[in-house]
Amino acid sequence: IFQGDEMGLVNYRFTSMDQITDVEAKGFYQELLKEKSEEEAFKIICAGTREHARILLPWNELPADYRIKKNQKIKTEITNIYKQLIQLRQSDLTLVYGDYKTVNKKKDRFVYMRTWKDTEYLIDCNLSAKAQKAHPVTDEYELVYPARIPDKSTLLPYAARIWRRKL
Repeated sequence: IFQGDEMGLVNYRFTSMDQITDVEAKGFYQELLKEKSEEEAFKIICAGTREHARILLPWNELPADYRIKKNQKIKTEITNIYKQLIQLRQSDLTLVYGDYKTVNKKKDRFVYMRTWKDTEYLIDCNLSAKAQKAHPVTDEYELVYPARIPDKSTLLPYAARIWRRKL
């Protein structure tokens, strides 16, 4: 979980250098101004600053003058997915301590297995914007996540499946 992912947040859209507190970014901005316009320099800073990770996450409603991220809204459907996945990980130590084996690491795919004691998990991830052929599983595997899938043979864009089988 990284910098608000569990809330469906994206990088904050800074509108001025006044919102940036990172000393390195401020110094680099001054260097860029020697050769670039303010707009060009600011665009470069926004693309590479670590400041996005330093903004307060909107866990609670804070006074508008305190949080510059007031336009960021938690996406509850994303948060609920993270809760389900965290609960699954906490419910079975195979996902924590199990042996790890990469099955497929081709571009835009990540398929791996976790095995421990009498349980095996197969995690099939599509990291692209295009549907892909799903990793084949036998009838021994039980679909753990998501609860339902429309087609066992196709993995939709940016989708993942978690399969479990007892050994």
